[in-house]
Amino acid sequence: MPYSTSEVILEQYRELIPTLEYVCATAERALGEAVRESGVMCAGVTGRVKAEASLAGKLERKNHYASIDDVTDLVGLRVITYYVDDVDKIATIVANLFDVDESEIVDKRADLSDTQFGYLSLHYLCRLPKRLCDERYPKAGTMLFEIQMRSALQHVWAEIEHDSGYKAEIECPRKWRRSYSRVASLFELADAEFMRIRDGLDRYRHDAHVLIEHGRLDEVAIDADTWKVWLEGGPFDRLNDRIAQINGSEIAEASTDGYLAAFDLLELHTLGDLARMVEEESDEAYRLAERQLADTGLDIISSTIGLQNLCVTHALKQGMGEVGLRLLFEKLGTSEHHAERRAETMLRLAND
Repeated sequence: MPYSTSEVILEQYRELIPTLEYVCATAERALGEAVRESGVMCAGVTGRVKAEASLAGKLERKNHYASIDDVTDLVGLRVITYYVDDVDKIATIVANLFDVDESEIVDKRADLSDTQFGYLSLHYLCRLPKRLCDERYPKAGTMLFEIQMRSALQHVWAEIEHDSGYKAEIECPRKWRRSYSRVASLFELADAEFMRIRDGLDRYRHDAHVLIEHGRLDEVAIDADTWKVWLEGGPFDRLNDRIAQINGSEIAEASTDGYLAAFDLLELHTLGDLARMVEEESDEAYRLAERQLADTGLDIISSTIGLQNLCVTHALKQGMGEVGLRLLFEKLGTSEHHAERRAETMLRLAND
């Protein structure tokens, strides 16, 4: 009894499995490396060889395949970007890395009209270039593989749509089409908003850096980025060096991450506020350190000692008292019990 076309294709598929696995692994590795080198942030680069059961189902649903060469997604790669505009950057990387069949590019983004919302993705059919092929797999360079490129939100939409069992609007029951369209529009809007937020933050960081460089610190709000940039100028180095000379101590680097919450407690909102605190209260912070280190013989001190003492003196100057100091130390990550003890000690030293 002669084989059907589907059975022939499945037999060809079984014979090609080693080649398909090679193409998949090679393409996934090469694309993953190229994406990492590009600096484009991606949620993932993955590849798979179509399972035999999946192929059999496809052949059963669609009977227009004449041979294995007509099935172009036996190997599939997927690149998920965080931002929708990075999809085109990935497409450029793919075009430079593989041999792309220009006639088979499918841009789902262009398939929808201005009033439609739905599945958005960019699909390329590619072959491995000769430089990536291995002579042990002579057919590797002839095998087409599909690369799907889309944003993380587009991917979520595609997975949900696929899970529903309806891949096209015309297949979906009429009563649910409008709901599908509304949700798809929200995903598209969210993609656009994430890009707008990213671009806005990039402009904010650039403008903040310029203001810092020009000394316009009262115009720069304190946040993780501006704090990091300002620290690069070593605003506490002079005070720390003075404190280190008390016992001839070595300064050990320590993290200042916890201080952002402390600044909010102390109502220090701009880098200008911090700069004035350094200028106006360093002498008192130094004298507090003298009392702290007297008769201790400590030969290693934390690089945050100057900043900590500045915050303590500032809190007392603002009339925050022992309760305020306890809250300050809790903001800096000290347990409630130890924060209370440290507050008592610092208040006593400050009043000596």
